[in-house]
Amino acid sequence: MKPKDSKIICLVRGIMSALVKHCPILVLLTLQPWMDHRREQGVKAATINHGLKVVRRILNLAATEWMDEHGLTWIDHAPKIRLLPLNDQRQPYPLSWQEQERLFKELPRHLADMALFAVNTGCRDREICDLRWDWEVAVPELATSVFIIPGCVVKNGDDRLVVLNRIAHAITQARRGKH
Repeated sequence: MKPKDSKIICLVRGIMSALVKHCPILVLLTLQPWMDHRREQGVKAATINHGLKVVRRILNLAATEWMDEHGLTWIDHAPKIRLLPLNDQRQPYPLSWQEQERLFKELPRHLADMALFAVNTGCRDREICDLRWDWEVAVPELATSVFIIPGCVVKNGDDRLVVLNRIAHAITQARRGKH
């Protein structure tokens, strides 16, 4: 068993034990008592939905994949589990300069450089982690360079032109020869 598998098993065990505690009859007629309990704990809808997705997956496996010694699935069919609307999410907002500075100071140096590069280019984590020197194209007229990231790395599948501003260029220069 891989470490990731044991984490998943612990997660499922925790969710299922909480369900059994609040919905003792495992012929679960409703998950509402568990959902109410989680709401009372101040948990957001996205967290409750995560638990519901785990239960939905287990029930789907019990109805389609898991079989007893007679070749019958554990349950006849999986009930439909509706997720909660995500109307309690915190609205995203741009970091202030002070918040950004505090965040970067808390990060290890290599991650602070990645975060600063991301802020100055708009690149996603995967694009930064997969960045290759052979994608770089010098632009001597602007005393900088650009990266042309192939579509196989970009989320929407299109090649992406990343223009390096002064800060992103300095980070790139500091990494040159190290990777």
